Amino acid sequence: MGFASRGKAPLHSVGISAANVTKEARGRYAQMLCGSLTSPGNTFGLTNTQQLRLIPPPLIDWAVWANLDRYRDTELILLKGHLLLEVMLSESLRARLSRTETQIRKLSFREKLKALAPLTETDQALAKALKFLEQLNWLRNKLAHEPFPGIRTELATWSDQVLSVFATRKHQRYTPRTRITQAISALAKSVYESAHSAAQLKR
Repeated sequence: MGFASRGKAPLHSVGISAANVTKEARGRYAQMLCGSLTSPGNTFGLTNTQQLRLIPPPLIDWAVWANLDRYRDTELILLKGHLLLEVMLSESLRARLSRTETQIRKLSFREKLKALAPLTETDQALAKALKFLEQLNWLRNKLAHEPFPGIRTELATWSDQVLSVFATRKHQRYTPRTRITQAISALAKSVYESAHSAAQLKR
């Protein structure tokens, strides 16, 4: 709990990157992201939202990738990645539309996409991200409802398209598996940064 209890402000300063943050600190950020997916009684003594917001925006993609890189099964990566991306959608709803936790909990993944859709009229990056998120949600539902979904080729095509649109720091050599993990992390970064850059402008 030491990291959260030192009274330091989140490291959202210019120049923060995965390259210049210690391995120990990066591990804590990845752990915080894991905690934001669980119940509020976490090891850092913070709410899910507070944990997420302690992660510097430039490290969001790294934290997402670090969580997904533990898995070797493509279908599990899809399910876990879908969950992590839903965390980013929820954060966007809080930051940009001032939705409450109760309101957010009532929304499905698809309903969160629809709630954010009006923002795309003035936010092209978000518009592109939501399009890819809708496609990923379709693949996730296909996995959940079909006994033999055969999604590997479709997921590979999807990840290639995401990486062609969203620039991301390459965390490791590309393979079919790592292209998926890095595409998901690039999308997470785009949605999260969109939420907080817009929220800053409102202040």
